[in-house]
Amino acid sequence: MPDPVIVPDSYSLWKTEPTPERLGAIIKEYNPLIESEVRKFQGTLPPQALRSQAKRFTIDAIKNYDPSKGAKLSTHIVNTLQKLHRENYKYQQSVRLSEELQRGIGPFLSVKDSLTHELQREPTAEELADSLGWPLSRVERTERQAKGEMLGAALDFDPVDPYQETTDPRLDYVYFDLTPIDKLIMEYTTGYGGKQQLSKKEIAKKLKISPAAVTQRSVKIAKKIREVLGT
Repeated sequence: MPDPVIVPDSYSLWKTEPTPERLGAIIKEYNPLIESEVRKFQGTLPPQALRSQAKRFTIDAIKNYDPSKGAKLSTHIVNTLQKLHRENYKYQQSVRLSEELQRGIGPFLSVKDSLTHELQREPTAEELADSLGWPLSRVERTERQAKGEMLGAALDFDPVDPYQETTDPRLDYVYFDLTPIDKLIMEYTTGYGGKQQLSKKEIAKKLKISPAAVTQRSVKIAKKIREVLGT
């Protein structure tokens, strides 16, 4: 019988009390891992865009992590961050694929994503072949081609989070890209994370900045929220 997976204390605390602060603590703990994945693409895509997308995928990984599957949280995060590769492929514009790959790469990536989510690890070529009903040689050829094509792709953003909660989870994507002071302004302005909503004057007094500064920052935060929510 395999040894039980040791769950990080930060994750256990977040599961006990799933606040934005505790979710942020997990992201901070795994930031070196996130940066390592981002560096793989530096020079191909804007680093800030990659970091933002990587944080979004990390949030997804934390929320759907299941220790009973036998994988470490770090492993599950790394597997989820492989979507950076697949997103690159999805939005590429300059690469021409053969007719066979055009027919096959979409189902291949879809099945691979589904199995990765189910198993909480990268599926083997044999598992992919079994799910797709393909010969093993076709799976291996398609995977090699997909990895090569992904490197020249452009990254787009899809902020929709499939995990529904009382608060729109897409707000997480805005929150974790803000500076510490802007996070507080978002919390006190919108009630995000269960914080009591305060007036601009009360926020200014609490943060020891001018009401005008609170207003200016609030406008920028509101713009980011509208962009993410598509309103």
